[in-house]
Amino acid sequence: MQWAKGGRFCSFSPCIEQSQRCCEALDTHKFVEIQTMEIIHMESIVKPKYIPTLDLDFVKHK
Repeated sequence: MQWAKGGRFCSFSPCIEQSQRCCEALDTHKFVEIQTMEIIHMESIVKPKYIPTLDLDFVKHK
């Protein structure tokens, strides 16, 4: 079977041991430019803030 060249592969692994095994398997299958990234989930705290608006009624067109 002839495989197409090019493309990307993405895997989400919950622990470093699984990431290591995945990288080793990709290397065995002749993948190149293998990179590992850590994605950290962070909670964002959103707070409402009142910002007064400028009253521009005095700039009416005559």
